[in-house]
Amino acid sequence: MGDFKFTTVADALDGVIDGTATASKAVVLDANGKIDGIVLTDAKIDDTDTGVIITSVDQTHASPVVTIPDIIDAADTFVVADAAQTLTNKTLTSPKINEDVALTATATQLNEAGSKASSACRLYNLGAPALASVNSLVTSTNMIVGEYTIDGSQPDVPRNVTVSATAGDTADTMGTITFVGTNYADEAITEEITPIAGSTVAGTKAFKTITTITGAGWVIDGSESTNDTVIIGVGNEIGLPIALDSATEIMMGILGTAIVATNPTVGTPATIEETTIDVSSGIYDGTKEILVFVVD
Repeated sequence: MGDFKFTTVADALDGVIDGTATASKAVVLDANGKIDGIVLTDAKIDDTDTGVIITSVDQTHASPVVTIPDIIDAADTFVVADAAQTLTNKTLTSPKINEDVALTATATQLNEAGSKASSACRLYNLGAPALASVNSLVTSTNMIVGEYTIDGSQPDVPRNVTVSATAGDTADTMGTITFVGTNYADEAITEEITPIAGSTVAGTKAFKTITTITGAGWVIDGSESTNDTVIIGVGNEIGLPIALDSATEIMMGILGTAIVATNPTVGTPATIEETTIDVSSGIYDGTKEILVFVVD
């Protein structure tokens, strides 16, 4: 019997009944094991609940299996190598784009990088802060209700304040200490700090100047009646001249010639005095200037 070639499957098959095809004519494979010229119309090949599975028996390699998953949209198409196609909601694992290097950045990181790349970058010089000092404003003195004497120096750069209390014996009732001064923009600001005996409490606002420091609510202990003492100074948080509403807007910090972690903080709502960075990991010494890069 000679080889048969057909243009449609109807020429070779009587029909499909309950998934079983019956042939009325012989279908002969060519030397490469192929059927030449047959077009399958409305064919079902191992159709399962999870999709269509096509298995090719290959004499050289392991039998490859092609699975066509269930297609939600009946008008969906295959992704092919050479056609220009738009892919939507596809997950790419370690893709390589135009070079033999796997892309490891996440979508969030790429979106953020794109946002920053299209934003303006500003550079600020925040001065050369000295090492933080716990008693640069007020040296050791008894706690009081009233105004403390500022017997030290004003902050060298806009920075936060600290309060360190020491119990004379039984801890007193600490009360509060209120700072009044100005921020980087010379605007009036205040901050209230509650001391803790045996600890240093750091404020969160950057003061350019301090006008008054006032104690309230302090009560000496009723046991030994020994006055607790307090020292007041400045900390490591350095103020910026602008109000930022997101710490991610602070891209990079340099202390002297070294790139250092910025440890940024911002207020809610955003204020100049609460927009600060701490680059003290590079050690302040009064000579190394702070440069900070900010994006809009």
